[in-house]
Amino acid sequence: MPKRKPKKAAPASKQPQSTAELRKALSRQRKAELVEVLVELAQADRGVLRQLTARFEVAAAADELVAATRQAIADATDFDERDINRNFAYDDEAYREVKRNLSR
Repeated sequence: MPKRKPKKAAPASKQPQSTAELRKALSRQRKAELVEVLVELAQADRGVLRQLTARFEVAAAADELVAATRQAIADATDFDERDINRNFAYDDEAYREVKRNLSR
């Protein structure tokens, strides 16, 4: 059986319709509203919070850094016990946050 070739990403000019429409809708919004939405998303999802703090290099106070590192370690090492001895998915972004925080 031949191996499947990986799918190539669509060029930026041919974005899926949903992304293109989302981009249009977001570009019509005010900056303050976009900031509010990003903060709400970050509060609801630790993965989004990690991505945003890494991308924008957000500095944190020492106690916040310790708490964030503890949470990232918990997220990175969390797994479903039913998946022991299997190749299970893990939170790579959490591992990167632990590394970033420990280097600070």
